[in-house]
Amino acid sequence: MTSSTSILVHNNKILLILRDDKPEIPEPNTWQLPGGGVEEGEDYFQAIQRELKEEISIIPQQLKCLGSAPDNTKVFFAFLTDEDVANIKLGNEGQKLEFFSIEDAFKINLTKKLQFYLSKFKDGISELVKNGEVGDIASLGLNQ
Repeated sequence: MTSSTSILVHNNKILLILRDDKPEIPEPNTWQLPGGGVEEGEDYFQAIQRELKEEISIIPQQLKCLGSAPDNTKVFFAFLTDEDVANIKLGNEGQKLEFFSIEDAFKINLTKKLQFYLSKFKDGISELVKNGEVGDIASLGLNQ
């Protein structure tokens, strides 16, 4: 399945969504980045826009594609403005939205995929969260 995900940053913290606690969904009651599957007829950018509107009720103005992960996921990034954050509301999926520092994210129950990426690419992701860019997207495990 192809998907789009987003690293949304405010005050050096990333926005995560707590997945629903329903036994019929994969990895219930775990934290993940906002995003989801690409539906038929959508491109990756349309998919992330739809998913963000559904999950957090906003589409950040500065949303940009960072690159592709090996599992057919496009990764998008944006710094959120204070206005963006004020307008964020939990949509029709998930239990809760919260910002976490990279260090604090390791202390919560993350999806396996997010746990893997944060562990393997912690330095690159930390640089992205701090500076809004990285010298080499390979430091995020991504390619063009």
